[in-house]
Amino acid sequence: MAKPAPYMFDEVFAIAQTGEPEPERYEEEDLKKAAHDARQEGYAAGEAAGRAAATARIENQLAKACDRLFDTLPGLIAASDAHRHMAEDAAVDVGVQMARKLSRALVARYPLVEIVDLFRQAIDEVRTIPHIVLRVHESLSEPLSERVDKLARETGVQGRIVVLGDPDIIPGDARLEWADGGMVRDSAELEASIEDAVKRFALRRPQARPGRPEPMADDVSGGPGDDTQNSPQDGQEA
Repeated sequence: MAKPAPYMFDEVFAIAQTGEPEPERYEEEDLKKAAHDARQEGYAAGEAAGRAAATARIENQLAKACDRLFDTLPGLIAASDAHRHMAEDAAVDVGVQMARKLSRALVARYPLVEIVDLFRQAIDEVRTIPHIVLRVHESLSEPLSERVDKLARETGVQGRIVVLGDPDIIPGDARLEWADGGMVRDSAELEASIEDAVKRFALRRPQARPGRPEPMADDVSGGPGDDTQNSPQDGQEA
């Protein structure tokens, strides 16, 4: 009968010790804590991603809003300039109207003042003229005759001065005439000159060229500018 093989305890235990390690064991509290930490990390990551997405969206909206603003800015500036020009024109018109009414009121209250001043301006030219005619409204001929005669004596005017009343002349206007010259005070002509000066002032204001921010030059916009080609030369009548 064969002899049984001996049990090799050392080899068996050596093989058992060199096998797979035993898995790590976790307590229930450790698992709960790990799950809680994982949730917190997930919440934090989601919040950060949400904030980043919201920030990107806001920045995109701001960029688009700025683009729209920049696109409309030239139009807004042009509209603002147009309203400012309209306000300036309205202010000038109101000023002209007020000046006209004030001037007419002053002339109506003191009609002799401007006529006497007209005669003062002509004294140097008429001092030796033998015959001078001053035509005024008929209601002013008598009081004006006394004022002019006194002024003529005081300033050395040697000629005879005749003050004639004319119903067609507006009170405050006058025509001073002598043989080879004369002077006129015409309120309507003065008002027209003032209005013309205001219009020329408005034309001198730089005007924007459509689609371009820079103002047009005077020779393009219609302003007088420095171009004197069409202006009267010195010593010539306009």
